[in-house]
Amino acid sequence: MSTILLSNFTGILPRMSDSLLPDNASQVARNVKLQSGEIRPWRKPVKVQPALQKGVKSIFKMEGTGGETLWCEWVDDTDVCYGPVADQEEFRIYYSEGGVCKKTNWKLASEGDGIAPRNWYYLGTPYPDGKPTLKANRVPNDKEEWQDKYPDKPYEEYSADNTENRVYAYTYVSEFGDVVEESAPSEAAEVTCDVSGGSVEVSGFIDPPTDHLNVTRIRLYRAVMGASSVIYKLVDELPLKDHKFPASGTSLNAVRWSNSTYTDKASVVDLGKELDSLYYNEPPKGLKGLVAMPNGFLAGFVHNEVWFSEPYLPHAWPSVYMLTTDSPIVGLGVYGNTLVVATTRQPYTISGTHPSSMAQEKQPMMQPCVAKRSIAYDQYGVIYASPYGLVAIAGGQMDVFTREIITQDEWQEYNPTTMTAAMYNNLYMDSYRKAGKNFMLVFSRGDQPALVEYSFTPTAMHVERGTGRLFCLNEEDNYIYQMDADPINRELYEWQSKRFVNPFWTSFSAMKLDADFGANEDVKAWEAYRDQALEYNHTIWEQQAGKSLLGEFNAVTLNTFEVNGSLMRTLPVRADFRSVTVTLTADGKDIYSKTFTEIQACRIPAVKAYTWEVRFSGTMFVRSFAMSTTMRELSSPN
Repeated sequence: MSTILLSNFTGILPRMSDSLLPDNASQVARNVKLQSGEIRPWRKPVKVQPALQKGVKSIFKMEGTGGETLWCEWVDDTDVCYGPVADQEEFRIYYSEGGVCKKTNWKLASEGDGIAPRNWYYLGTPYPDGKPTLKANRVPNDKEEWQDKYPDKPYEEYSADNTENRVYAYTYVSEFGDVVEESAPSEAAEVTCDVSGGSVEVSGFIDPPTDHLNVTRIRLYRAVMGASSVIYKLVDELPLKDHKFPASGTSLNAVRWSNSTYTDKASVVDLGKELDSLYYNEPPKGLKGLVAMPNGFLAGFVHNEVWFSEPYLPHAWPSVYMLTTDSPIVGLGVYGNTLVVATTRQPYTISGTHPSSMAQEKQPMMQPCVAKRSIAYDQYGVIYASPYGLVAIAGGQMDVFTREIITQDEWQEYNPTTMTAAMYNNLYMDSYRKAGKNFMLVFSRGDQPALVEYSFTPTAMHVERGTGRLFCLNEEDNYIYQMDADPINRELYEWQSKRFVNPFWTSFSAMKLDADFGANEDVKAWEAYRDQALEYNHTIWEQQAGKSLLGEFNAVTLNTFEVNGSLMRTLPVRADFRSVTVTLTADGKDIYSKTFTEIQACRIPAVKAYTWEVRFSGTMFVRSFAMSTTMRELSSPN
């Protein structure tokens, strides 16, 4: 006698022969969740909205103050970070689109029509491209003229040797919603005053660029000599719009700053705050891979350089914080206070709580990253695709965590250089491209690293903040879908067992399947609920004949109905009947199929063969399966 028992199902193991797989492993595992030990299909994806462009590589869901949502899309590879600055109503994001760093908020992104984000600013604030022009006012020649010009300074204090050297610089100040961002200073200019405390006329201000920038004023600074250093202190802030200055200044009677003059009469004690944006450079050209570190600063890379922003000032990227690697950088990932730098050779880890004191470590394992978009991270660390499999880095440890289920030879069949990934519910969702089409692999992170396939063709993925829901852009119809979202219907799955090889001809006589045969009771209840909704809508339609259904704009107060709702109920989707079919394969040929409706042993045709395989397909949960050479072994109650 011979018996095949299948339970505690698991995924595919490409590194092993079909005949040497564990009894509970599979040759094919598609559209299934196996973490429970049962064969459970994924819920069907739900359409959200179409993409407005072809060839979109990155998508991102923005949130509004009233619960509104807006889908942003880019045809270039784009890295998006939430803003680290205090933000209750603006919903700011920072992103690098094909190496160009930008920022936007809900108001900017949603204004007007067309592809979102519809409006944006460049991430950094440029510094003035030129030094100011200075002119020291002439000292009066006699006492009467002196007292007219300097009524608060006694004429007797004047001395021909009492001169003063002045140094000036100025900055641009931009506004991004409620956030005020100051640039690095201009080149400094120097002038000699005839008398200490004399006035200086400052001009030559350069008008700022206006393309996707919102510079609203300049700040004028003057150098002050300290006990051991020189610092710049604020002289005045000169608005661009209203041109109303404090009494100590002279108004600039021009629409912009060029060809305008400001007269500095302030004494040292009247000067304002110290210049703190001395090293606040714009992000370097070509900065990619933006990620948010936990202490309020962003990180990105250019070639083999790792750059960091000033904490809580994402527009400022001091060059003194920059670190380098010995090989080109492919992408970045974050876990805890550690930045993982994936390169074309060995990865680096950079740890710390402030960009001025980051500690860099080169990892000893030669595991290059072959696809920037394959980098994903969760509480277990950072994962990326290498030529040998998926590399996991966390807590100073590093390994190819897929080594047990796939070797380098099989791994290359999945084209790792084309991979795009996201972490969803402790699953590494991995899209790859082969033969001109996208496919998807699913690796389990928290449990055993079981590998299954998923019949979906994503070109871009996004995991929503707060809910953890996964959204994918489907290559086939260019629609954004919420994955694993249908409330009642499941994907059609397929799970095929190993090749069970016997040393002699074997003829199996009976089989029995344990599955969730009560699942269709839920389907019936759902359809009854749907029928009620249909009947209700029919009644409302008749009652409101010729009248409004209150679905038009401003017909009711806010929150009376759901978005796009009316007096009529939203009709639930139709529920699909759930079933499971078992197909037996003997010596490579399908010999028998049966759709089960209850847990009961049944006979199978008498066929002698050396190799046997079992395939399950359907939408119903499968718990276990048994097949034996005699009916007696299976006929007793399970």
